[in-house]
Amino acid sequence: MLYYQILCITFAYNNNMTVVKTGIKVSTSFRLNAELVEKMKVAAKASNRSLNNFVESILLNVMYHDTAESTTIAAVEEAREQQKAYSEGKLDMKPIDLSSVDNMLKSMGL
Repeated sequence: MLYYQILCITFAYNNNMTVVKTGIKVSTSFRLNAELVEKMKVAAKASNRSLNNFVESILLNVMYHDTAESTTIAAVEEAREQQKAYSEGKLDMKPIDLSSVDNMLKSMGL
């Protein structure tokens, strides 16, 4: 199997629309279901992209999205725990005054 690297610095956007340096490209191969490959070719063509670019962008999205998603899930779980503690009277939280920015900051103790 011929193995080589293509020195090509590329950039992609993650879900937060920040640039991600993808680095050196490496040639590799995968065995995939033929029907899946055909569906990816159609989707890539509809997006006006090469199959390689289409697959790479999906993989980049999954790799960076999963990290951000796990952080979001943890934050949501923490908020739910705090809400439950508040509703059970275990957490003393004062309401935030949203009538103006100044009032909001004051009610938050800032």
